[in-house]
Amino acid sequence: MLLTPGHSAALVDGQGHQYVSGNEGTNSSEARASIIRHGVRDGYMFWTSDATAAYRLVIPDVEVITRTMITLTRVPAVIVIDKLIKKTTPSTLQARFYAFNTDGKGSATAAEEGFAITRPSAMLRGLAIAGSGVAVHSALPDIPAERAKTYPFIEASTVRPQKESFLVSVLEAVRGTGRGSATVTAEGGVYTVKFTGAGGQVTVRIMDTGAVPEFEIR
Repeated sequence: MLLTPGHSAALVDGQGHQYVSGNEGTNSSEARASIIRHGVRDGYMFWTSDATAAYRLVIPDVEVITRTMITLTRVPAVIVIDKLIKKTTPSTLQARFYAFNTDGKGSATAAEEGFAITRPSAMLRGLAIAGSGVAVHSALPDIPAERAKTYPFIEASTVRPQKESFLVSVLEAVRGTGRGSATVTAEGGVYTVKFTGAGGQVTVRIMDTGAVPEFEIR
């Protein structure tokens, strides 16, 4: 659970970035990432992390991998945008999301329309989309079964290996067992996320512009 697959993080062909497993003691990791863009605006905040150097220690063929987070404070919701560019070999890209379950009251379930991470009085509704298609499943980590049941997770994965992968995950917090309002569509490299609630509609347009995506919110 110290390694990347044990966290809510991006994976390349199921592999994470370099990190010490704990068998070596307390040696520091060589993995590094940098925040290359961030900001706070009316109704949202955002940042982009470039973790290329960390993943390249394990997968030298990685040209670039970034994660952009957009937090919408009025919805409330979070949009996670993962971008992977490989040098030569096509790969799949995964986004993994763990449920908080140390008290045994959390769960993670996948369905055709998306996925849900559930707590006793609230739920995180999720949708994922990618140009190459997305497969979503729920699972437990590959650790001893008695411990694994404490860590259920959702994994959204691009379907076809590609040299460039662009994966958008939408996480919307709802009370109780509500369904949420998010819809996601894609056309010509533009991904449109719409939320409809009591306060009106929020629309986020996301453009696949290479290593760092551009977006607009209205």
